[in-house]
Amino acid sequence: MKMGNFDKNRFKSTNQAWETPDEIFKPLDEEFHFTLDVAASDTNTKCSKYFSEDNDGLLCSWWKEVCWMNPPYNKVGKWIKKAYEESVNHHATVVCLV
Repeated sequence: MKMGNFDKNRFKSTNQAWETPDEIFKPLDEEFHFTLDVAASDTNTKCSKYFSEDNDGLLCSWWKEVCWMNPPYNKVGKWIKKAYEESVNHHATVVCLV
């Protein structure tokens, strides 16, 4: 099966700041009512409250937040571990796009 250029190269990108398309985010937000985007930037955040590279979501508490997480895929394992820990230890709800 031949993959298109996009599919073949999507995991090789140095740009890890892909914005979640609204058609994916909006239905989930309607269900969960997100309060925090844990892996965002000023230009791609989906919530008014968010963590960016300046205030690293991997180092901050997500205490009792309802979190949206579209992590940088070059560190996806660290983000999944953090999401699990925050859900268990800090009563956070986390929805992950991976």
